[in-house]
Parts: sequence; C-alpha cells; structure tokens
Amino acid sequence: MHSTDVQTLKRLRPIAEVVESYGIPLRRIGRSLIGRCPFPEALARLEGRPAILARRRSAPPRHRRQRLGPDERSCLVAAVDFYYNRLLSEDQALEYLTRRGISRETIDRYCLGFARGNGLAEYLRWRRLPVGAARRAGLIRPPGAEVFAGRIIYPELREGQVVWMTGRSLNAECEPRYLSLPGRKPLLGWEAARQASWIILTEGVFDFLVLRQWGYPAVALTGTAIGPKLLRAMRSFQTVYLALGQRRRRPAGHGESRRVPRCPGSPAPAWWRKGRRRAGRPAGRPAAARSRVSAMARAGRVTRRSQ
Repeated sequence: MHSTDVQTLKRLRPIAEVVESYGIPLRRIGRSLIGRCPFPEALARLEGRPAILARRRSAPPRHRRQRLGPDERSCLVAAVDFYYNRLLSEDQALEYLTRRGISRETIDRYCLGFARGNGLAEYLRWRRLPVGAARRAGLIRPPGAEVFAGRIIYPELREGQVVWMTGRSLNAECEPRYLSLPGRKPLLGWEAARQASWIILTEGVFDFLVLRQWGYPAVALTGTAIGPKLLRAMRSFQTVYLALGQRRRRPAGHGESRRVPRCPGSPAPAWWRKGRRRAGRPAGRPAAARSRVSAMARAGRVTRRSQ
C-alpha cells in the first residue's frame, strides 16, 4: 500500500485550483472562497471512473475579468438605467432603503436600482444592444437568467462609465448576501473622495452611502480585506477614520486592524497605529455631522488613524 504525502499534495494542487479545474468559478468573500454546489455535475462527470483520473480542465485566472468592449459597457449603462427605474416602483426595496437611512436624493445621485429578475434582456433588445454582450459583462447567465435577481443594485460609476456593480439580496435567507460582477472589487466612492485631505474608510455599501449623505468624504471596502495596494492609496490622506461594523460583539476594527499588512519596503504607516479610539472633530464639517461621528466613536464604531 502506498502512502500519500498530504501536505505535498495540498501544495502542488491547491484546493481552489482543483475546484476551478472542474469549471466551478470561485469568488472571494472576506477570507473565504465561495462557489456553487458541484454535486449534480460531479455525479455525471465522474460516473464509472475514479475521481483522481478525471481530466483536468484549464480554468481562467481568478479575479480577472475579460476586457469589456463598447457593447459590454453600453449594456452595463443600460442595465443601470433599467434597474433604477424598476426600483422606483418596487415598494419593498424602497422600504428597505428607507430603513437603512437612504434618502431619495441619494438613490438618484448614485443610481441605485432593483432587479426583479425579468425584463432586462427585452430592454436591451429594445435599446438595440446585443444580449450576448450582457452575458460577457456578467449581467445575464445562460439561458437568460438575470444574475442580480431579487437584489438592490449599487453601480460604481467613474467618468460616466460603470466599472463595477454589486447587489444586496432582500431575502435574509439568500446566500451570498452580496453578489457582484466578476473581477477585483474597487474602492467604492474613490472618484469623489480622492481629493479630500481626510477620509472615512467603511466596510459596507450602505454605511458608505449614509456617510456620504451626511456630507463626509467616505469610501467603502465592501469587506474587511486590506492589502498593500489599499494602504498605498490611503497614504495620500492626512487622516483616515475607520468605521467598521460590529462582528460577534467585538469592538469595531478588532482583528481587522491587526491584520493590516505593511507595504513592501516601508514601515507600518503611522496613521494605522493602535490605541486612539476617539474620532475627534474635523474642521470644515457641519456641527450636526461632526456630532454623528463623535457618537459613533463613543459607541465604539469609529477608530481614528492619523499621520
């Protein structure tokens, strides 16, 4: 009987690579990789032969997105228009946004939308846009199902173009809660906030929208993953405030701030040091808005990191 070196096997064939070799795309959510259940396909594929002998397929690199052409970009812009108009007549979605503190002005400003799950393909044809381009952009799955069905849509717009899109499910039992277009997640709100001298870094889309609604220069991580590229971007600001959500009754930022990596070739940034819990009162903001951040700081939801 031959023994197997499990650690060597894991190193040579990482589990993510093995899963994707069977045509199952994976998406990173925090520190986890999420994919659809492969069981029905696996039964048919492996019938009559050992799994170890199954032929390996080449898989596209993770986190990469096919370069979008004019048709794909036009489909994304059209989808934003379509979902925005759907939201205005969807009472349940509007009520949810009201509970989250999102105003009608913010809905209009950021072109929020809602996907019922039907009608997008017909709308694109009416606009004389190819449905195939919408599939390549990640909006529609074969044989025509809408990817964001049942979700509130946030599109990240830069220079009038849709660079990314994410959708939040209205159904509390639906997983994953957030579903996004393929490719790397951008820092949401970067275009509007990059000229500010200080910034609030938050975790979720709706926290980011509420802060912007209050008049703060905020950006959203859409998660808690903080890497060297983000750190380099944050160095352009004099002060960075963290506004991270509560997790398992731990103080905001607990664990997340300790996992912040150092930029290669440079010391840990001073503005990320620990021990300063007070948000302070940045100059140039309305008193009512400053009091909201101060209240968040007292509740343990905001951490200040200064240069």
